Amino acid sequence: MNGHQGFIQIAGFRPSVHWFQYDDKKLAEAVAGYASPLRSRERDGPVEITLGIKHSGTSHLLLTLDQAWDVARAAGVNVSSAVPRRATYSVGDFESVSPIQFHGVEELMKKMAGLKPKSHRGRPDKFDNSQLNKQFAQFDGGEGVGRGRFEHGRVLYRVLRGTLNTKLYGLPEPTWTRSLKVLSLVFNTWARDTRPSKERLEMPMLLDVGWAEMEVPDFVVKPRSMEHYFVEKNRYMSQGDKMMFEHGESRSMDLASIGAKLKEVINDKRTGPVVLLVHDEQITRNALRNLLGVDVSLWETGIKGLLGYPSKVKREASPAGRYGVKRENGSYSSDPRVKREDDEYSRRANRPRSRSRSPKRGIKPDSDGPSTSSRHERRLSSPSRSRWGSGSSGSSGSAHPPVYVIDVKLLYSKMMQSDYGGESVVRMAQRFRQRDEGKDGWCAGNEAVMLLQLWHMMISGLPIDDQRLAHMAGWVDASSSASGSAAAASAVQNPVEEYVDDDDVDPNDIVYNAVAAKAAVPTSARGMYDSDTDYDSDSD
Repeated sequence: MNGHQGFIQIAGFRPSVHWFQYDDKKLAEAVAGYASPLRSRERDGPVEITLGIKHSGTSHLLLTLDQAWDVARAAGVNVSSAVPRRATYSVGDFESVSPIQFHGVEELMKKMAGLKPKSHRGRPDKFDNSQLNKQFAQFDGGEGVGRGRFEHGRVLYRVLRGTLNTKLYGLPEPTWTRSLKVLSLVFNTWARDTRPSKERLEMPMLLDVGWAEMEVPDFVVKPRSMEHYFVEKNRYMSQGDKMMFEHGESRSMDLASIGAKLKEVINDKRTGPVVLLVHDEQITRNALRNLLGVDVSLWETGIKGLLGYPSKVKREASPAGRYGVKRENGSYSSDPRVKREDDEYSRRANRPRSRSRSPKRGIKPDSDGPSTSSRHERRLSSPSRSRWGSGSSGSSGSAHPPVYVIDVKLLYSKMMQSDYGGESVVRMAQRFRQRDEGKDGWCAGNEAVMLLQLWHMMISGLPIDDQRLAHMAGWVDASSSASGSAAAASAVQNPVEEYVDDDDVDPNDIVYNAVAAKAAVPTSARGMYDSDTDYDSDSD
């Protein structure tokens, strides 16, 4: 294959090609069968194609034009009449394009079944009402932004591991793989803070601050990179369940000194771009700017710019205009299901506060950056050919490397398709079984290490929706961990096994099944993905 020429969609809603008279089994055999030209040299290895997630959140199975021609020829399809001369889609049509693998025909057929639209007895479909996409397709609420960010992490993992040909995905060749720096930053706030919610959000009362660095491409925590500091003026504030720092010695400092040390770590001129993992981006930005004296005005939300994805993604019109007038931010004025930004801010800011990361985020999960007081921080510089290379969007005249912020809590909530707003780093680590249930408490230094590990587990595993199913299948208590492992393995081998061809399933059921499962099972989630696993499978 000679490089990226665009994509065509196979199966699903309004596919680009109609091979085999819509016979899904023949199509699956042509793409993922034993004789498929897409199969690797190891004949028992997986077939890898592309998963595209649109701005609305819908997911689509894609082939490059080269792949389509190869498959059609091998299957005996008339290439001149059955394969488009030009691609139906480009990378700019999607929030993310990422690898997805299938080990056989059955796996692909199950995925295709989940993407198959419901028949309307001869009437043309006005929108994608498939089991997987109907919750996103009726209106464009921008769910694909957050879902795409999850997949961007998987792309970054493959790029750094050297297992992804970026040209096939329409992405520039990265020049920063040897200089990229990955950091995590965590802090804890005082749970008994009774100030007005806006003040708590903009000027959080920090108890401690911790950070750590991850070595890439090995994805292990860098020795002696872990730091933990108590905020001197707040060190005697009463808050139980304090953990000992497990990776070094804790120290007490004033906020200005902590900020100075943090700036040295982030603004190291000897490194390239910086990926900064946080837990709740808005409050992190506020604390850095207002308390620690760190300039965050040019920091980007997400790693889309780092990878070189187009900054603008095409949006599709709402079917029949039935959900009101679409605004620039992708919301609709008359649809009650679309939360307005101000309402979301108010709801989060006034929610009962948890011990860690107490003020809730005002950032809208599917927006491109922080809202409210940090809105001016969205002024992102345009992509430049600076010394950081293509795909970097730091200011060309900046003395510091560009910083890309990844909100790990947001990725987690998008994967689970629900608002786990109160999930602390420790709680997420327990769900991934990286932390024992009885080991609660707070220590930002320990949590910074956990955050790196959690992110690594997410980006090295399955695509977003298959990962959700696998984790749901693996949520069991300690007494039945063996059966939980078997269930998780089954979910990985059959990632879309849960999909049913039920014409009457309400789209909201898909969203809240994850919530129901959470309530019905114990809260330990198994971290089932090996650090070097590159197997991928899907996204809505």
